[in-house]
Parts: sequence; C-alpha cells; structure tokens
Amino acid sequence: MTLFKSRTFPGRAWRAADNNSAARSRKSVTLKPYHSHAGRRWWQLAAFAFFCTMYGIAFALFAPGLMGLLAAPVAVLGAMVIWALPDTSAAPTGLIEPLFFAYFGALVMWPNYLAIGLPGLPWITLNRLIQFPLAGLTLISVSMSRQFRSDLATILASASPVWKMISAFVAVQVLTLVFSKQFGLSVQTVIIHQINCTMTFFVGCYVFSKSSRISFWFYLIWVTAVGVSIVGTVEHYQSRVLWAGHVPSFLKINDPVIDAILNGGIRGGVHRVQATFGTSLTLAEYLALATPFIIHIAVTGSRLIVRTAAAATVPVVLYTILVTESRLGVIGVLLGSLTYLLYWAGSRWRRNRKSVFGPAVSLAFPLIFVLAIMSTFFVGRLHAVVWGNGVQTESNDSRAAEWATAIPKILENPLGHGAGTGGGVLNYIDFNGLPTIDSYYMSILLEYGILGALLYYGVILCALYLCAKMVLKGGARNSERSLLVPIAASMVAFLFTRSVLSEIDNNPIVFALMALVVALAYRLNKSTPVSTQADPAQAGSGHRKP
Repeated sequence: MTLFKSRTFPGRAWRAADNNSAARSRKSVTLKPYHSHAGRRWWQLAAFAFFCTMYGIAFALFAPGLMGLLAAPVAVLGAMVIWALPDTSAAPTGLIEPLFFAYFGALVMWPNYLAIGLPGLPWITLNRLIQFPLAGLTLISVSMSRQFRSDLATILASASPVWKMISAFVAVQVLTLVFSKQFGLSVQTVIIHQINCTMTFFVGCYVFSKSSRISFWFYLIWVTAVGVSIVGTVEHYQSRVLWAGHVPSFLKINDPVIDAILNGGIRGGVHRVQATFGTSLTLAEYLALATPFIIHIAVTGSRLIVRTAAAATVPVVLYTILVTESRLGVIGVLLGSLTYLLYWAGSRWRRNRKSVFGPAVSLAFPLIFVLAIMSTFFVGRLHAVVWGNGVQTESNDSRAAEWATAIPKILENPLGHGAGTGGGVLNYIDFNGLPTIDSYYMSILLEYGILGALLYYGVILCALYLCAKMVLKGGARNSERSLLVPIAASMVAFLFTRSVLSEIDNNPIVFALMALVVALAYRLNKSTPVSTQADPAQAGSGHRKP
C-alpha cells in the first residue's frame, strides 16, 4: 500500500492511508554520495561564491585578451553535464549525418578566412558554426545512446590498428603540451586538431558504415572539386581573387595574413589561382586528392551520362591545377593515377582470373611507373610543370635550408616542442614577416617529435596496407571493394603533397579517408547476405539495386 506524507492545504487536511506507527517507521533514504550535512553545505556555498568572485575579477581585468582561457570553466562544466546525461533512445544521432556532409561542403566551397572576428575570440567561420554543433551532438550521442556506443565500437573493431594509432597520436599531442613554450597556442592547436581531424575520423566511421553514404561522399568530392575548378578558371582570366574588394564589413578581418590572401599570389608575373582556399598550394592539393574519385566515377559509373560527365570534368580539374602554378598538384595527380591503376589492375586480376588486362597491367606496372617518371624529364612541358623551369629554384633552396635548420632542432628535443610551435621553433621567416614551414613532415617532427611522426604517418600507411589487403582478398561485394582503389590513390597523393606543404586546410580529408577504410572493413566483414545490402557503388552510381 502506498504511503502518503501528510500535507496541509487551506481548509483541508490529507493524512496517510496507513496507520500512524507504520508512517512513523518509514525513514527517508538518501544515497550516501549525495548525503550532505548543513555545515558542509555552507562550506561548499562559500567556496563557490569565492570562485565566482575571483572569476568575475579575472574576467574584468583580462577579457577579452584571455577570453579563451576564461571560457575553460564553462567548457569543463558543459563536458560534465554531457557526461552525466542518462541513457535514452532519444539521442540526436539523426542530426550527425547531415552536419557531417555539410562540414565537408563548407570546408571546400566557403573561404575559411571570411569570418566574424570578435575581440578575444577565435574567428567565427562557417566551418566552426557546423563543427561545434557536430562535436556537441556526437558527444551527447555517445553519452546518451548505448546503441550508438555499441555500433561505433563494433565498427572500429573491424580495423582496430587504425583507431588505436590515432588515439595514441592524440595522447602524444597532449603530452607535448608539457614541452611547449607557447602553452596557450599549443592548447588551441590541439583542440582544433581534435575537432577538425579526430572527430572527423570517428564520426566518419559511423556515417560511412551506413548504406550509400560512401557513394554520396564520393559525389560530394566530385561536385566540390568541379565547383572550385570553375571558380579558379574565372579567377585565372580575371587575374585576381574574385571577392577581393567586395567582402562585407562583418566578414572582413583586419589581419595582414588575410590581406595577403585577398591580394593573391604571383610567381613569374603570373597570378596563381587559389579559388576558395587560402593559397594556391592547398587548392592544388585538394584537386589532386579529389582526382582519383572523379576517375573512379568515370570508370565505374553505371549510367553513361554519369561516366561521361565525370570524364569531361577531369580536364577541367587538371587545367585548374596547372593555373595554380603548383608542382605538388601535378605530381599528386600523377602518383594518385598510377596508384589507382595499380590497385585497379590487382583488383581486376583477383576478381577475374581469366582476364588478360588485369595481370598484364599488374606485371608491367614497374615499367609503366618508370616510363611515367622518365617522361617528366624528357617531355618539355611535363618537365616544366613537374620539376620546374627555374622560377621554382628559390622555393627548392628555401625548403632545403629549412630542413638544414630543422634537423638539429628535432634532435634537440625528440619528443617535440609542442603543438603549433613549429614555425616559431624553426624561426624561418617568409616575405610577409611570418614564421613558415614548407613541409608537414617537418612540422610534425618539430611539434610532436619522432614518435608523433611515426604515429601520424604510420596510421596512413596502415590504412593503405588494409586497402591492399581487402582489395586483393576478393570475394563477394566486389563493387564495395572497388571503392578502396580511389581511397588508396588519394592517400598516396596526400603522403607526397605533405612533403612540400604544411598548411592544415585539407587534413580533415585524409582522416575521412581513413574513416572510409574502417567503415568498408566493417561492411565487408559483415555476415549479412549481399542480397539484403544496398550497393552504394554499383558502378559508382550511388543508387540501390532494383
């Protein structure tokens, strides 16, 4: 029988249904961790009031200069609230997917330097307006949904070395904060990396594990590559950044770096196209990473109109790479295309033993590779765009000088000097008076040490190995195995471009590529019959089987 505590209302008294002795014998039960004495409550209240007072004084004295540091208690409180959320079936997992794809669309199509700049706060960019809700929803889903945690753990277990190495790299990043002489900058750099790259990997593993999402991402890369190529082509003929002089006041940031970006780059008296990117090099790198996916759609598309459209856009992308005056884009496309050819031939040989083309290309690949490299020396135009024609000598000499300076710095502290401090440690100044590094290998070694470099580039090599293993394994669902071919080709191109480029604009792309590898390993390991699965890349079309 339910017991009701006595309550008194105006004009009427309600009493317990049981007898008085039973009601008196019932005691209130409080869980021990939550039991609090009155004296302790006053002490806690006084401590909280003192903290709020000191926080208010600090805010009045140091805002907006230390706004990021002052926001730390709010962030910690938010994290505690998310962690304490109860398990429920109403976790907002459905919003993660559209935000994930919107992020990659904004990453390429919106200039990240057009942002709202408030004193003491990081730039409010379109990317961050998408990233932070995505990060928040992901953490909330992890906290609230047991099903989400279980699904993600199962997906990650399909290629456990990848996520373990990425997690180890995060640990190294945090560890290097101890050695940083610019602690605030290092903390900010580590946080940005977790949001841009680490979160992209884990969210990508979950999103790409679903039917047809991989194909959609392929098409998104294709469409955005064509979009920035069109912008780049128009920019080439106008010889200026298209929106320079037309930026609204609320999106214009007074910074010499932004002014240099809007003025555009020039080499040998020729404007270097950069489209929506901050430099022509990052544009060329993105197009080099996107080319294998466009080639894949052109080769394997189920409909003639799709294959024709993809094939027609390849020359447009290559032309844009040429007008960036960036050799890394040309070499990236060359290496990516050769890698695509090798993986595709091996896959075809494994799937169809009677095929002549697959084994012929696979066995002749060393000769094909040598001929391709030799052509860059003996074909005049190709030699100029790959190895340069004298104009790039200064860039080559500068990079060699940077390495000569960096090696002693790396050996001085093999554990790293701290995230984001590579430019300051190297102290190599560009023509704008800013620290510069011309190789991401150098950046990783300086900032995260030898172990950090082994983990960062080792996980990409591990993903490449898994691609080769799954492609050559053959078996059912070959259409999904074929998706690994452009992924591997793009990662090979990334490994090269990082040798001559340190900008981090395209880093989320390679973490998405590794997420694709993990998701495909999960999908290929599933025991569900093929007939019940949607085929996201039946010839790259992205449509379900009838």
